[in-house]
Amino acid sequence: MSNILASYLEVINAAKSKLYFEDFKTGGRLAGDIRKGYQARMTAFLELSEQGFVKLESGKLTLGALCSVPWLTDGLSNGEVESWEICDAYPAKLQKFKPDQFNLELIGREGEDFVVAWLKENLEKHLHGEIVHTSLTDDGAGYDIVSPTAKLQGRILLEVKTTTRTGDGFTFHLSRNEWSTALRNSNWYLLLVRKTKGSFTLFGYLDNQSLVNYYPDDKHKDFKWSSVVGTLGPDDVFSGFPGF
Repeated sequence: MSNILASYLEVINAAKSKLYFEDFKTGGRLAGDIRKGYQARMTAFLELSEQGFVKLESGKLTLGALCSVPWLTDGLSNGEVESWEICDAYPAKLQKFKPDQFNLELIGREGEDFVVAWLKENLEKHLHGEIVHTSLTDDGAGYDIVSPTAKLQGRILLEVKTTTRTGDGFTFHLSRNEWSTALRNSNWYLLLVRKTKGSFTLFGYLDNQSLVNYYPDDKHKDFKWSSVVGTLGPDDVFSGFPGF
């Protein structure tokens, strides 16, 4: 799939730059990389133009509209770098499909399942029964998983955020209920999980006290925020898994 995505990306980047079609074809004839060669470019162009991703206007390649198709959604859900670069090439006004919203809805459960599996691999077997996947039965608890740990006393509450977006930063949404739960419980942790090319990794975590400096204020008694979006880098989070 990556070779196809790479060929699509070549065409879309050319359209973003409004490259003359003849120059685009010439570049394909001169390219050493098979993914950028003439045949690959022409095949990708024909497929993308049929789907409305690119257009040919006055001899130039131009962007059409970003829409939802299986090859793109499969790439996004799998954490393919090229699929996100394709999405980011389109300005908001040309996006009929919202990749970040799609990512948020699709990948959350997968990330939680990965965390549950990780806990079972790293806890003694007699503790597995104490792992509770709370979000399966209560989506308003303010956390997704309850679990014992190897080093901490008692249980921890884990709010899991998962993304397939690539890059150094990690962008996530946090509801007011999740944040309020964090402030009330010292054993609450925000756990960040990333899926890249089909594989899950732990990006890092924050404890409840680490969130205090980020907490937004209500500026007026009649206007209250309900959710926020934030981006953290590797230096903003603790590495590893809380309590292990």
